[in-house]
Amino acid sequence: MRCFASPRTWYVSLLTGCTLGMVRYPAVAQGTWYTSKAAWLAAVTSVRTDTFSDSLGRELIHNRLGGDLKVWETGTTTNHLYGGINNVGDRFISVSQTSNIMNLSFNSFAFGGMFAVVDIKDYRLNSSLMITSSDGTSGVINTSSTEAVFFGYVGDAPITWLTIEQPQASGYVALNSFSLAIPAGDFSVAGANVAPEPGTRELVMFGTGVGLVVIVIKRKRLLIAGLFPWQSGKYSAN
Repeated sequence: MRCFASPRTWYVSLLTGCTLGMVRYPAVAQGTWYTSKAAWLAAVTSVRTDTFSDSLGRELIHNRLGGDLKVWETGTTTNHLYGGINNVGDRFISVSQTSNIMNLSFNSFAFGGMFAVVDIKDYRLNSSLMITSSDGTSGVINTSSTEAVFFGYVGDAPITWLTIEQPQASGYVALNSFSLAIPAGDFSVAGANVAPEPGTRELVMFGTGVGLVVIVIKRKRLLIAGLFPWQSGKYSAN
């Protein structure tokens, strides 16, 4: 049995096919969150780590890792970060008692940190932290009173900022260390400095789909003109 479809139906069908093809091979950023430091280290290379082992000072904005990492606290211009040593002897950087949000600014495809919450006496607490990255991804870390908890990210598009919030206000956001890295494997060092662009395959598929739509519409018009020549304007109805 034959099935005749209108040009509109052909157009919608082919355009849908092209769209599904592009969805199958997306060019959007995709990333993975890690709770295992070993797994994160296996997925990255060129790791640079700040352990905040210096005195830190009382600056409002801390420039770290040669200026590639900036850390500051949400709040007024008088807010400053605090550097201390916790109850087990580990150095850390934390927000002051004014705010529960720490901000980090950087440009990297991969980051990882040892996260914690401390009280006014620099003791670790069992609490939670909300992590939000510049690509809109959020995650919750349940911290420990015995050791800092690892949380990391590896993606195919750069992360430019990160916020760390203690929503329960039961302690202060703290970092024992923070690392920037480059994804390993297929991602090269040069390729990790730019955002991904649509691949050749996706562009060819899209162009082919548009071309097929044009051909089908033109062929349909020629068929109509052959069957009903007076609709082409060459013949009159008289």
